[in-house]
Amino acid sequence: MEKKLCQLAKDKGLRLGVAPDTFLGGGIQTAKYIVDKGLIGTPLSTVVSLNRNFDVYADIFPHMNKKGGTLPFDTGCYYLTALASILGPTKRVSSFGRCYKPDRIGKRVDKPWFGEKSVVADKNILTATLEYQNGVLGTVHFNSESIQNEQICLDIYGTEGILKLGDPNNFNSPNLLLKQQNEPVEFPFTHGYLTNSRGLGAAEMAWSIQNNRPHRASMEMAYHVFELIHGMYISATTDSVYGMKSTFDKPTSLPTGYLDNGFWPTEESALAF
Repeated sequence: MEKKLCQLAKDKGLRLGVAPDTFLGGGIQTAKYIVDKGLIGTPLSTVVSLNRNFDVYADIFPHMNKKGGTLPFDTGCYYLTALASILGPTKRVSSFGRCYKPDRIGKRVDKPWFGEKSVVADKNILTATLEYQNGVLGTVHFNSESIQNEQICLDIYGTEGILKLGDPNNFNSPNLLLKQQNEPVEFPFTHGYLTNSRGLGAAEMAWSIQNNRPHRASMEMAYHVFELIHGMYISATTDSVYGMKSTFDKPTSLPTGYLDNGFWPTEESALAF
């Protein structure tokens, strides 16, 4: 379906923008600034870990236990999109997965499926090793059968420092920069959009159309992340390494310094460039 949508947009000469657009917020744009400016040296590896309790979440939204609705698609895509915007395309992926407690019973008395039996349709615990085209290696851990308290882990390790990103599902998560023989410091934000700015990608697309340039929340990057997650499941199912078929051009950073909506400059001014 994703491939058909992309091809339809190309055939019609239309633009297609895709969420998540949180990578355009101040948190991830600042992280991208840190990496692009060489403040951690050469990036070598990255670690992602995300936990949630789908015994709770999927009892509220049953699609989360269906194929295409599991934790990597539902929330993991925020993590992988953040890394894609900073590190670029992935080359290949190898993965392991399992389905824990596939048989469920609805527990929410306020829902029509209370007491009904359901089956978890896909692996709900997934680990993977990624190789990016630039040589960076990544370790990914998704567990939807843990506790509700999410433990955010999104780290990039470089030759001269370690960058600990905040929650990529938010716009204003701080970035911690760790340099050798020093305590981690919270790096000041270099970009605006630090409040909940859902729809930022659509606004940036509107400015890109007006200025006749590519928009940053591109269908190519989104499709690549979709393929990557599908590749994890394919690898885990077939016991093989999955080679990525798609690629994309890494989006350019928003300009720095447009931090708020004060006297000048405003946050939206950054979207014009």
